[in-house]
Amino acid sequence: MKIVFATDSYWPRINGMSVSIDTFKQSLEAAGHEVHVLAPAFPGEPEDADQKAGRRNVHRFESTVWWLSKEDPLVHLSELPAVHQLLERLRPDVVHVQTELAMGWMCWRWARANQVPLVMTCHTFWQDYISHYAPFIPPRVSCWLVRTVTRRIARNMDAVVAPTDRMRNVLLRYGVDAPIDTIPTGFQQASFCGVDREQERRDSPLFEKHPELKGRKVLLTVGRLGKEKNHDFLVEVMEQLRTREPDALWLVVGDGPYRAELEARLVARGLRDRCVFTGYLPRDRVKHAFALADVFMFASKTETQGLVTVEAMSLGTPVVAIGEMGTRDVMNGDNGGFMMREEVGPFADRVSELLSDPALHAAKSAEAMSYAKRWTSCVLTERLVGVYQSVSRQLPACAHAPELAA
Repeated sequence: MKIVFATDSYWPRINGMSVSIDTFKQSLEAAGHEVHVLAPAFPGEPEDADQKAGRRNVHRFESTVWWLSKEDPLVHLSELPAVHQLLERLRPDVVHVQTELAMGWMCWRWARANQVPLVMTCHTFWQDYISHYAPFIPPRVSCWLVRTVTRRIARNMDAVVAPTDRMRNVLLRYGVDAPIDTIPTGFQQASFCGVDREQERRDSPLFEKHPELKGRKVLLTVGRLGKEKNHDFLVEVMEQLRTREPDALWLVVGDGPYRAELEARLVARGLRDRCVFTGYLPRDRVKHAFALADVFMFASKTETQGLVTVEAMSLGTPVVAIGEMGTRDVMNGDNGGFMMREEVGPFADRVSELLSDPALHAAKSAEAMSYAKRWTSCVLTERLVGVYQSVSRQLPACAHAPELAA
């Protein structure tokens, strides 16, 4: 099949959506399908960045930064003719919309006009994001807006994909009546091969820039540093662990708009020397952080998937995470670690137990590696192909081309 992914978020933007798109793209291509990604160009990025990174069939369009998130440029509406011309040339079998914004709108408008099947993945729990980035909007208004827009977009789709059952239930509450399939992204086993936990403890590549990690107990967090990711909770956890685990360092891999405020909070608590920030790391280096860590800590309550927890598990790192949204669905209890409520004391207790009890840590490490095998991308990609085949056998949903405001 020839498949188009339409997205407003892709590399070099580092987040769960970019990982999901790339994971499915590589798995689909490995299975013999042709996948094209239509995405915004990022200001300051060289034109050959995708080629140098080995990314094939990525098509970029002129964009501008939008007010809600300065990290996320949106394709100019003036690029609509160029987008449609490319789609006419590609003539895909399926258009898979990954975002509800400009690029998604341009592509589903073309697909509807040309009777091409449409699938959409709802990656983002927009109610929480709006509350963080536009707090001046009253909650009732943001809830109504998200429900209305999501329902109107979904009525143009032949199928909708939810990353978790919890997100599927949210869409059902919104009144989405298109068929909804729950298909998590999964993780690419090949991306996490070639590392050994014992070797990492002796001579991790991370020691070159961060020698203070050597010989210490490492508590890891990986992901974007945004206010909605709830890193403030982990600052309180580190404060609880200050005296109980004096050798523990918090390793934060990632970057984002909340980093400066997070560092300021650590300074105010006298914890700045207990935290190491690496900034963003290339995907082939993140695995070294996972393998080095003793415990993976995750506090986000807005994840539609929480796939990073499974990535940590795949390298034998036990997880302690707040069990909400996608994280709750992925961990499904204390699989590969401990799924916790948002309570600082009990959360810190579990982290401390894993650090101080070698037998417990070994048992949870083995459990984590076994559990992660259920979440490989090749297994989940087969289910996505099944959705594509299903919508390809039926006529696209009868709906008018939506306006952007809808």
